[in-house]
Amino acid sequence: MDLRERPNTLARLLSIVGHPAVVMPVAALIASSAHANTQLILQAFGLFALCALLVMSYSVFKTKRGDWEHVDASNKNERAELNRIVTIALLLLAIGLYFDGANKAVIIALGLSAGIVMAGHLLRGIAKPSLHVAFDVFAALITWPNMIAAIVMLALASAVAWSRLKLERHTKLDVYIGALLGIAAGIIYHVSLR
Repeated sequence: MDLRERPNTLARLLSIVGHPAVVMPVAALIASSAHANTQLILQAFGLFALCALLVMSYSVFKTKRGDWEHVDASNKNERAELNRIVTIALLLLAIGLYFDGANKAVIIALGLSAGIVMAGHLLRGIAKPSLHVAFDVFAALITWPNMIAAIVMLALASAVAWSRLKLERHTKLDVYIGALLGIAAGIIYHVSLR
């Protein structure tokens, strides 16, 4: 491998490891394990994993069918379509769980996840907020007060921010807005649980 390719390979790897489909189920697992309720742990992890699987499957389907250029939905129209679908799906899931009497923390996290995606969609006229960074920061704040998990997740968020810039998927403004969306969602999450 050419030495000049190593940073790009590392950046791609970090984007995969720090993908919302990976970090949100892990954050749900860590956050719910603090409550030591096996049913809650399975519910939180399972729901976020299911959401991630559905989003990834949709992206792969659209790419294989030739409708999209890349599973990352980097094209403006692809991203807008994905954001609308993900927002609606997460909101419907959160509402359904609310009426089913599911755990409040899971419902709030799903609702705020929808809010992050919706905000990214609404801000598309001025920037392309990094949802990778937004969800990584949100995941770090969800895992709080587990300090070790929160620090590891914040370190991952920083590394993913670098990777998104290195791969030229986002600008610095996109990364900053993504981080702010994640911080806002994390604060709302903890305030809502009080």
